[in-house]
Amino acid sequence: ETLEGYLSTAPGQHFFHRSGWGVGRIRNIDASTGMIRIDFAEKADHQMPVNGIHGLLAPVPHDHFMVRVAFDRDALKVEAKSEPLGVIKTFLRDRPNQTADLKEIKKYFIGPVVTKTEWTSWWAAARKRAKEDVYVAISSGTNPKLELRASEVNPAQELVDSIKPIFLPARTLAM
Repeated sequence: ETLEGYLSTAPGQHFFHRSGWGVGRIRNIDASTGMIRIDFAEKADHQMPVNGIHGLLAPVPHDHFMVRVAFDRDALKVEAKSEPLGVIKTFLRDRPNQTADLKEIKKYFIGPVVTKTEWTSWWAAARKRAKEDVYVAISSGTNPKLELRASEVNPAQELVDSIKPIFLPARTLAM
């Protein structure tokens, strides 16, 4: 298991700590001691045995939303200003069902991505773009649910399909 641990772990690789420490990045691996050094947001330069990481740490890609919040926050903020929907799409992509409601998005975005005072105008711009995007479904209401679609859907056709049943004549039953 130690050899497998060495072979599948490299400096710069990101992991999610399953016991609640969040995202970490491998700083280095010391083959002589069998230890790795990993930086977590709340605990930098933490040492762990390589053979123990695979039960406790789950690998995550370098472009995962939470990795970017932890290790690339400044660039994420810049991207959020120019492409608000792009950052939301990244967030949705990394969610288990590729969905989130507005309260969840707000919880993860205020602070790390946008300030509380920027939120309302930022969200208005993102919502406008989401309604026009062929890969994002957005429900109505004060806490809309957003979903990242696997394939594109034309918003105009989606609207026509949603109101079509209202205008179809009711079937009459022959007695």
